[in-house]
Amino acid sequence: MKAPPTVLLTLLLALFLTACSDVKVLEHNTAALTPAAQVEAFHPMDGPYVLGVGDEMTISVWTNTDLQRKVKIDPSGAIDYPLVGQVKTFGLTVDQLRAQLEGRLAKYIVEPRVDISLTEFKSLNVYVLGEVRTSGAVSLQRYITPQEAIAAAGGYSESARNDFAIILRRDPQKDVLMGIAAPLGLRAKDQKAIVLHGGDIVYVPRSGIAGVETFMQHITTLVNPLVNVGRGLVMAPDVVNVLNGTAFQPVVQTQVRATTANSAQAIIPAQ
Repeated sequence: MKAPPTVLLTLLLALFLTACSDVKVLEHNTAALTPAAQVEAFHPMDGPYVLGVGDEMTISVWTNTDLQRKVKIDPSGAIDYPLVGQVKTFGLTVDQLRAQLEGRLAKYIVEPRVDISLTEFKSLNVYVLGEVRTSGAVSLQRYITPQEAIAAAGGYSESARNDFAIILRRDPQKDVLMGIAAPLGLRAKDQKAIVLHGGDIVYVPRSGIAGVETFMQHITTLVNPLVNVGRGLVMAPDVVNVLNGTAFQPVVQTQVRATTANSAQAIIPAQ
């Protein structure tokens, strides 16, 4: 039996870059990312507030007034603090960050007691990009759906596709963006609702078939100022379907692979 032909698309993907370093080879097989797993990953988390990019806080150490600092979580998800240097904070709760700082400061201070006071919650924004009337940040007062975020951005532009949006969310453990296709309007009627978290990106594609290459070039330009992701973008198979105009035809396998510091390849086996 003949092996199915492979379509090879060369994609410009600066999103795979860290600020000043090359990218190691990255390969993700997203076929194992089932629809149920995708939706589960995009539902609100129970528990305390989780720190995100842009959040500002005041950190102080009891009896060490010279260590009081006002810090802001940078696009890489980290802060800089005296004595301990860079600390990864994205995805941590305040209590987890406090424990981490106390553990690292214990090398220099006897039984350090750290206080953390959040002063600004920038990560409560979501970003609506692409074919909407007013692209930009939408402030969250509660969990909202992609459809509500699009409405808050002025609704669809005349050239928008209005049955699907692409939702991007950062995974702090793997340092990647996860991407899924979220059905909108009537297509979302019988499906479990996707709920947005602070820092999520909602991308509304054009009504015409844009293709994966066009999407990657466009989303790279839009996303780079908002979030620094060290290892790239992991797309669920249905994202490729939507971009190629085959939303109801399953894709057997999708791989996103970074090959150099300046390029990436998406290998999509033909059906």
